[in-house]
Amino acid sequence: MFTLFPLMIISRFLRKKSKVPPSEYGELKLNSYINKILTVAAFADVALMKLGISLPWGGSLIAVARKRG
Repeated sequence: MFTLFPLMIISRFLRKKSKVPPSEYGELKLNSYINKILTVAAFADVALMKLGISLPWGGSLIAVARKRG
């Protein structure tokens, strides 16, 4: 989520400044047109990685775990 990272930062900054209580799913409720634009931006990340470009940061966190024993 490299290309969307600046939007995530702005969204969270504005949410902190807002007097409206945060909603657990607030960022997930999107207009369909905005959702399509964000989907294209996410595919831009994939295209950049296929070109061999390393994306230095992003908004997703993935953990891989293995049970010991």
